[in-house]
Amino acid sequence: MSIFFLLLLTLTLFISCKDPSFDSGTDNREAEIPIPIINYSVAQYFPHDTTLFTEGLLFHDGALFESTGSPENITYARSLIGISDLETGKFEPKIELDKNRYFGEGIVFLNNKLYQLTYKNQVCFVYDAKTFQQLG
Repeated sequence: MSIFFLLLLTLTLFISCKDPSFDSGTDNREAEIPIPIINYSVAQYFPHDTTLFTEGLLFHDGALFESTGSPENITYARSLIGISDLETGKFEPKIELDKNRYFGEGIVFLNNKLYQLTYKNQVCFVYDAKTFQQLG
């Protein structure tokens, strides 16, 4: 009888000490936090070249720079970095990667250099920010 009592006591302690928020399923504490509603309005529309597979946008020295990728299923897409004209939507390419080797991703300007990341290859290209010549 004492072994049965010991097992019952152990089981009772185990159940009573279990963290109620821990469950092998999902944690419902996140669902209790309300999602904020953010109001917005469209200030202006700008034309854009719809043949570009946009991966990143940023303003630098007053110009809108865009980096694009080249998915295999979109044959006309190219991995480019260039400047988009907000008035006309015309895109002026400055850099192009070999789409058979690289898929262009995001870009950033830092210390007079332009850095470009690639997808899957995990390669970062470094360019001179003024001439767009590859440095590394």
